[in-house]
Amino acid sequence: MIEVRIHPHASAGTLAVARIVVCLVWLSRLLRDPIQHLGYLPAELWYAYGAMRLLPDSFVAALIDPVSLAILRAVAIGLAVLVILGTRPQRLTLAAFVAVLIVYLGVSRGFGGHVNHRELVLLYVTGLLFFLPAFDAVALQPGRRRRDTAVYRSSMIAICLLIAVSYLFVGLARATMGFPLVFEPEVMRGWLVGRSLRPNPLGIELGAAFLDGPASTYLIPLVLPASTLMEILAPAALWLRRRYRIVLLIGLGSMHVGIALLMNIVFIENVLLLALFVNYTPWIERLRQRRPALHPLSTP
Repeated sequence: MIEVRIHPHASAGTLAVARIVVCLVWLSRLLRDPIQHLGYLPAELWYAYGAMRLLPDSFVAALIDPVSLAILRAVAIGLAVLVILGTRPQRLTLAAFVAVLIVYLGVSRGFGGHVNHRELVLLYVTGLLFFLPAFDAVALQPGRRRRDTAVYRSSMIAICLLIAVSYLFVGLARATMGFPLVFEPEVMRGWLVGRSLRPNPLGIELGAAFLDGPASTYLIPLVLPASTLMEILAPAALWLRRRYRIVLLIGLGSMHVGIALLMNIVFIENVLLLALFVNYTPWIERLRQRRPALHPLSTP
């Protein structure tokens, strides 16, 4: 039987840091998102997707208003902070946060676009945290119960597997539904041309320069097959030895950086989630030993 090698010594602190990282990603996103501006659009433009179809029309009509959307954003930010701090009632707060996020994404995407895989995997991981002992450490009111370390390791494996499977599904969808035409160099070149014409959130315009350079002739045929292969291999990160896992993570992270620089699509959420694959438990233990007086921040 092949051994699962990821997070071999996970502790309550390891899982708690994962909780904080996930919620900090949400907090950064919420603070930069002026969702209230959507309230000035005509209500007729809004379309109910997914779970939003379960909400009464009267509730939706009251929600897609600048003031209501500003309140929704403020509530989401407040809940994110409470989950990060780990104040009680912890699970109830986390459940409320997930519910608000579903409504938040549903409202914002109802005016156009779609909830993409970078948002969905972040939402799924947040929902998964509800079923895990993510508040046993690094919380203002940490859990009192002592658990076996296998519980925390299993929790981290579940989180990493969920993230990895999201890559697998994207890679498989591209390889099975688009093969072989999607891997034609001109398809990738067309995507680069179309995306490079849009404003870059980072203020960097490299897409057009890359297309005009000689390197594009050699790299474009390789980019999509290589990225697809890495996405399909993402779940292997749980079983790979450390050095090979790091290589795969660097490859996936580099893919996101390249997409941001050349296609003007920023996947910062995914890059930060990849950090959860790193065995950071020894760093937590060293920090705990240096600051033993901080009881709320200590780990079992």
